[in-house]
Formats: sequence, structure tokens, C-alpha cells
Amino acid sequence: RRPGKVIFILLSDGEQTSDHLMNREDSDKPYEGKNGYDNLKKLVEEHTNTYNWQFFFLGTNFDSISVGESFGLNKDSCMNYHHSDGGTANALRSCSSAINRVVDGSFEGFTDKDRIDSQNPNVLPSNNKRLKRMNVDSDLN
Repeated sequence: RRPGKVIFILLSDGEQTSDHLMNREDSDKPYEGKNGYDNLKKLVEEHTNTYNWQFFFLGTNFDSISVGESFGLNKDSCMNYHHSDGGTANALRSCSSAINRVVDGSFEGFTDKDRIDSQNPNVLPSNNKRLKRMNVDSDLN
């Protein structure tokens, strides 16, 4: 039996590549070396097309859109973010918003606002009423 909806989020700083996986297990072997990207792309495409998984790829210090496409990901589901605590927080907030759009069936990709916010090195204030009540924004700043 398969889960109803899977959302897979990959964050990367670009340091580790599929040429050699750190902390690897034997099951990682098909995704290393010369054929690693091709095998990973086949796996991602199978899970996207057959099982309707949603993949997000967030990256800093490299072009996550072109790298994501090489993995078989839709470029609209890939986003760069600023290499900072604020950029990471903003990217995760944008990703959370995107997940809500996936759940309600309105996701068409990361928005321009998501992308702009994720490039900001400062933690942006939240419009989320629940986070404001919890005073999370002040904890992040």
C-alpha cells in the first residue's frame, strides 16, 4: 500500500554530489559515479509520473534549477536561496507555502515572491497568524 501524497524536499549547499556520496550505504551505489545522475533522474521521474510524488529542490551556492532539471525535477519546483540563516528561514517559509498550495491543488511552482523572499539574507516577518501568536518571528530575528 502506498501513501496518499508524498512531498519530498531536498535542500543542498552543493557540497555533496552524486559522484561520491558521504555516509553511503550499498543501496546508494547506483546513484554514484558515471551513471548516477541518469539513475537518479529515472527514479525521480518514476516517482513523479507513476506515484504522483511532489519534489522540491532548494539550493544555495549553485544553480539549483539546472541541477534539479538534471535530476529529473520540474524547474518550477526548484529554487535558489541566500546562503545565510535568514535566507534559509525564508526559503523554508516559501517551501511551507508551496506545500499548502500542493495540498489544496493550486501549486504551479514557486512564485516570484517565494523566489525573491528566499534571496533575502534577513528573516522576513511572517504573515502567518499562528506563527505570530507563537512569537516565532521574533525568535528568528
